[in-house]
Amino acid sequence: TAYRPRFFAFAVTPFKYPDNCELPRRGLGGEGDPLARMANERPRERKARGLLSSYYGVGASGADPFDLDGPNFNSDKYVSRLLENQSLSDLVHQGNDMVTEIKSLDSDMQMLVYENYNKFISATDTIRSMKHKVEGMEEQMNQLASNMETIIESNRSITCNVTGRRGQLEKLNGVRKLLVKLQFLFELPAKLQHCVDTGEHAKAVQYYQAATSILKHYGHLASFQSIHDEAVDIMARLRTKLTELLAGVQPSLNKLAETVRLLLLLGGKEDELLQRFVAQSRALIARGLDALPPLVEQDQEDSSPAERMSAYCKSASDAYMPSVLEMTSSFAQLFPSTTSGGASSSSAAPAPSNAAIARRLAILQQAMDETFNAYAKLVTSAAHADAGSDDGRPAVEPLRLAIRALVEPARKIATAGAHVRLDQDALAKRAMLLGAELARGGIAAELRRFGDVANAAVVQLCADGLAPAGGAALVKVGAVRKLVHVACSRVIEAIDAAIQHVRPLLLALPAQGLVQELVETLIGTIARFVAQVREGKLLEPFLTGAGAHAEPSALFLCTAVCVELAQRMRTELQRLVAGHLMFAQPEYSAPLPIQQVVLQLEETADALNVRCVDLLARDLGEVLRSAVASTDWLVLPKPRAVSPYVEAVISHAARVLATFGCLFNDAPSGAQGRQQWVPTGVMPAPKQYTSRMKQAQLSASMIQSDIDRMFSRKISLQAQPAQSTRAAVGRLIKLSLKTLCELVRCTTLGRHGYQQLQVDACMLRWALQECVDDTTVLQALIDEVMTSAHERCLQPDPIETELIEALCDAKRQQLAAQPAGHAGGAGEPSS
Repeated sequence: TAYRPRFFAFAVTPFKYPDNCELPRRGLGGEGDPLARMANERPRERKARGLLSSYYGVGASGADPFDLDGPNFNSDKYVSRLLENQSLSDLVHQGNDMVTEIKSLDSDMQMLVYENYNKFISATDTIRSMKHKVEGMEEQMNQLASNMETIIESNRSITCNVTGRRGQLEKLNGVRKLLVKLQFLFELPAKLQHCVDTGEHAKAVQYYQAATSILKHYGHLASFQSIHDEAVDIMARLRTKLTELLAGVQPSLNKLAETVRLLLLLGGKEDELLQRFVAQSRALIARGLDALPPLVEQDQEDSSPAERMSAYCKSASDAYMPSVLEMTSSFAQLFPSTTSGGASSSSAAPAPSNAAIARRLAILQQAMDETFNAYAKLVTSAAHADAGSDDGRPAVEPLRLAIRALVEPARKIATAGAHVRLDQDALAKRAMLLGAELARGGIAAELRRFGDVANAAVVQLCADGLAPAGGAALVKVGAVRKLVHVACSRVIEAIDAAIQHVRPLLLALPAQGLVQELVETLIGTIARFVAQVREGKLLEPFLTGAGAHAEPSALFLCTAVCVELAQRMRTELQRLVAGHLMFAQPEYSAPLPIQQVVLQLEETADALNVRCVDLLARDLGEVLRSAVASTDWLVLPKPRAVSPYVEAVISHAARVLATFGCLFNDAPSGAQGRQQWVPTGVMPAPKQYTSRMKQAQLSASMIQSDIDRMFSRKISLQAQPAQSTRAAVGRLIKLSLKTLCELVRCTTLGRHGYQQLQVDACMLRWALQECVDDTTVLQALIDEVMTSAHERCLQPDPIETELIEALCDAKRQQLAAQPAGHAGGAGEPSS
């Protein structure tokens, strides 16, 4: 009956008195009191003491009624003793300890039953099985004892009968063995011929090898000589047949190795057979690789490039790897003297020299290199043929599969070739180089795609940010910052995507320096992109159909892109690249040459900045040249308004203010959204001018005039990039006023023509003094224009100051009355 334990749960709530409750103690026992000693014992110590006492019988004869674990325990006496000797708090503490001990014992019992339950069940099954098996064992043992007695009796009888004739029997057995050998020798020619006719060449060689030593030993006997000669003749014909088979097309490497082995056993030349074996093995592997279907024939509409490449690499590896490994293994077995330097496969052949061994190993190494090159050519061709993807970027997974298909077989072959004393690193290095070439091709293709994406981002920016002709600015002022940020984000994201896309290639070949090459190629690609932006090659298709007004706008947008890219490259490129490359090559920690890229971007931004302002100055110069050339300054009537070309100068200045204010964020208030810049300050007092010749005459001497001219301020026209909006306007006005000065020097003026220039110069000084960064240069250039006009005038009579102020104020009111976006120009007549 199985034991079914029953467990009882004890729910005892310990009683506690308040901490401030003190009761009188009665009859406390001393240190020798057993009740006090047992109360002070911990539950586990008391349990251990009880178990040891029960096992060794210690105290079993005693009758201690206060021993909780003893057989004579009396609960009434135990409780009475506690009540007499313990205080109330000690009783409460003792009760709590007993409750804890009861629960602990209950848990221990449950745990013991759980742990031993399976053992009980298993023991029950074992006992039941033993009972069934032992029932018939007695009968079997009796039968075995009877059989042993019979065998012993038979052995005793045979020993008695054979003891006297043992020597004779051994002699007869030796004669029998000799007769068997003689029968084998006499039947040898027939067996050899039968094996040759039926194609069992290995058995024929085995028979011949077994009989050779006997035939040579008894060759002086005529009967054995004839057998030997006939066997030699048959083996000669077999050797000829095997040589012909070796020269033909081999069905498999196993058959080839068997043929070479038989020829070696028949005394063939080891060097010649080694060369033929290697050549035939190479031909077999080449035929297996040539039989592979091209990757195009394996193409399926529902399969991805990675799946196609995986299937092709598996087919190529299955056709190449087993054959090469079998060739290596067969070579080691056939030519052990070459692979290990030991004895030759033929006992009669001497061991080859070191030079011969090196020559033979070179033959095998060349064959393995040639077969690997053929295999690698198939794999790399398939990788290049399947390197495209649907999204326009190079497919990296086929390249990674191709690299793995090159590296893993090379490692296995190098491991297998270790016992044939080949160069283990040559093939692995070759595979690594080929894999690195594939990886470099994938990296280059991905970075070319990055360059295309970056170029497209800049072209799209120019198309979206270009303002209509005659607008208040060169670009769409309200949207230019967002458009530039989007274009720069596309460039940064393209860098991120490129590195993320080629990371599997870096992981496939972590020790080939690809990480450093990727970084260098990436920096070079960014540099080429910046160079194309600087040279304007990206803008040629865009500017072809956009019109002449689009070129300054495109140059400004490219400037803005370079400025923001320089800032973002400085902060984001190192973190972005390092975040990807530390997974591919953790030890790579070289800093990127970011400063070089940032410097190139800043130089490009400065160059484009200068070109943009120079183009605007060139256009304004053409307007001035047309205005001056179309006016007859000799017969011009008395001034009634400011000349139209002044409005063109102010219009260009306003466009530069509105445009470059988006870049430097420092445009004057009122410059955004208006076609013209309206002067708001106090009109400067008109100046009266005289020619340099009269100035020299009025001077104390000509030397003093020359000294004054020597120390006068020189105005530089060198190309300096504008670092603020007013600096850009200042360069535009500087070039324009220089152009106007040269035009005036080539023109003859009448009295009213000179007065008209006086009005125009006053209006320019008033309108432009708040737009430029250096008003001193502005004043000097206007003074130079008027000085030249005074020298070229036939009757330089100045106009009244009140009339100049009235005409300029009328022009200011006209400019203020124009709506935003109105396009005034040089061709519009003044009222």
